[in-house]
Amino acid sequence: GHGARADPVGQPTAEVPVTILDDETPLPQAFTIGGQVTGLVGSGLILQEVGSGREDSVQNGAFTFQTQFASGTSYEVRVRTQPSNPIQSCTVTNSSGTVSDANITNVAVTCSAPESSGALDPLFGTGGKVVTGMPGGADHMAVQGDGKIVLLRDHLLARYLADGTQDTTFGTGGSVAVNFTGISQIASALVVQDDGRILVAGNGRPSTADDFAVARFNVDGTLDDSFGTGGITYVDFGGTDRATGVRVQSTGRIVVTGYTVPQFGQSDFAAARLTEAGVLDSSFGTAGRTVVSLQALDIAHASALTHLDEIVLAGSTATDAGSSGDTAIVRLLADGAPDASFGGEGRASVAFSTGNEEVADILVQPDRKIVIAGFLSGSNTNMLVARLNTDGTRDTGFGTDGLQSIEYSSGGADSANAIALQNNGSIVVAGVATSVTGTDFALVRLTAAGALDETFGAAGQLSIDFFGAADSARAVKIQADGRIVVAGVTWNSSSWVLGLARVIP
Repeated sequence: GHGARADPVGQPTAEVPVTILDDETPLPQAFTIGGQVTGLVGSGLILQEVGSGREDSVQNGAFTFQTQFASGTSYEVRVRTQPSNPIQSCTVTNSSGTVSDANITNVAVTCSAPESSGALDPLFGTGGKVVTGMPGGADHMAVQGDGKIVLLRDHLLARYLADGTQDTTFGTGGSVAVNFTGISQIASALVVQDDGRILVAGNGRPSTADDFAVARFNVDGTLDDSFGTGGITYVDFGGTDRATGVRVQSTGRIVVTGYTVPQFGQSDFAAARLTEAGVLDSSFGTAGRTVVSLQALDIAHASALTHLDEIVLAGSTATDAGSSGDTAIVRLLADGAPDASFGGEGRASVAFSTGNEEVADILVQPDRKIVIAGFLSGSNTNMLVARLNTDGTRDTGFGTDGLQSIEYSSGGADSANAIALQNNGSIVVAGVATSVTGTDFALVRLTAAGALDETFGAAGQLSIDFFGAADSARAVKIQADGRIVVAGVTWNSSSWVLGLARVIP
């Protein structure tokens, strides 16, 4: 019955009523978004649904995002990563709308035939070029892991999206001012950390002479207050100091390189290391600093790190201001001590010509061989690309006795200002070459052995003109998908503006 019943010890207990609800409300329906990919011949295409953040790698044919969407959800499909094997350009039509009680099946992704190596990328800017948003142009560049492009010139830091439009989420309208202390302050190097924060190095004058100056910016372009004092830190070597490079070791420690002028008529290579918080690292060199002297005038223009966190500085050395300078390379161990296995006590001086020569940029290959780029002058001024062995001697397997001298324009003045390494070992050099209308961006690709790569552009060379006047490429980087991004300055008939281009590798 339904009355009271006895429990095991004879005490009456009440029954507990059970209520059953009859809820016939149907579960909410979910729908998919998809469509068709046509023309894709390789791999590497990744599509993104912007609202959900879902990213899927797709092949040629039908595709469906592996996420479901409720009716009424707005959607937008875009290409997150273009195909890289081979390089193709893919565009999306019927890319956005609202889910309405049915699966979306009409998103169309069309991939064009592979572009020829050395062609401007039609999906970047206007016909592969960008000339807006950065007055004065760019001298330095970094490419983030998400494809965004960070540019630097003097006192201005700017960021662009992967398609070449300015990133308005960064700073004010896409740019931010870099202000160190002092009248002569200038920013001259940058690197993006793995977490997206941006380090900018240069020089400023907080005391009686210029010091190394380093600032760190958050992802949104604001100064990072957790770094140094208010986002900026200074390093004094005791003289007039110029920072020309900044790198991040695998430990997160920050290496700043350049040169110091202890007195008139003398200059030395210099390096310092900071902790992640922007404090001078006393475990590096002597009290956080290392100074290396080769001759009277030593100036470091560029630096790179090996996979062992060794620090390689490249520049010039001369006995005095009136003598021809030679190429100078210094390698330090990760802790700042000169590497005794390189050259003589960590120093190597190489004369590639009887005239003047100057190194503008450097890279270190995975095998620790060092490749430098710059110019050498004799009867003509040519691009200089050279490679050194791990011990600092010339790599005779590269070019001619370790050197490739490139006369880009017959009888003109040519120079290499930047260098980058492709995944296959090919070397891309960017600089300036004389043309009939003035100067152009000059790109050269060399094989791993130092020969002109005939498959790139016109017999290994590519000229890029912007306004038919003066153009100069100052920086070059390789994106994760292999595309080549080159930045510099161009004259638009009234002022110097940004020259930025992307090239199919």
